[in-house]
Amino acid sequence: LFEFYRSRRNAILQQKQACAALLDRYSKLLDASSVEDFTIPRPDLPLPDALNFQLLSKIAKVYTSVQMVRALDGDWQGAISGLLKQIDFCRRALPSTRMVIGNLFFKIVLDRSLKSMATLLAQPNCPRDVPAMILERVSPLTHAEFGSRQIFICEYLAIAYEIDHLSAKDAAELVNLPPRAGPLLIRAGFDKQATKQGFLDRWNVM
Repeated sequence: LFEFYRSRRNAILQQKQACAALLDRYSKLLDASSVEDFTIPRPDLPLPDALNFQLLSKIAKVYTSVQMVRALDGDWQGAISGLLKQIDFCRRALPSTRMVIGNLFFKIVLDRSLKSMATLLAQPNCPRDVPAMILERVSPLTHAEFGSRQIFICEYLAIAYEIDHLSAKDAAELVNLPPRAGPLLIRAGFDKQATKQGFLDRWNVM
């Protein structure tokens, strides 16, 4: 993996220059002392544009690549500090996420950061003080940081809200429910409580 960055060093530096403004804003975002998701669990709530997450994901990739190049150029302390900064941010953000897309984004960035850091540790020329620096900053992940309990709760609440407000006379509304919700509701004889219990049972199994 380190060779991947070595062979693409110039391209990464060009991306760094081209995305300078966005990288600066992303770096300031990583400095946020707290990150909270106040999304209301309702299906009719406008969700963030997927393109925004695609852009954020791309900037996160560029940011990570830049840290790897810093290590290539001998700035190991700076590279590790940059990756730890991104890891800390994801760990602050994950416990409060209510949307699947946001939860997955932070988990992907966290996973990529940890793997990048592991790659640096595996290099023969990795400075001896780097492992100690990482051990001092990184503690074991908690369930709240890498679990999915909260997003499942919010997904269930959104589905329950949709079912409660569904008119049995308008079968066309079934198409607006999540996959399999329509058939579940029909099998339950349009019993909304039984349908919600069916979803809850599925969530508990997951």
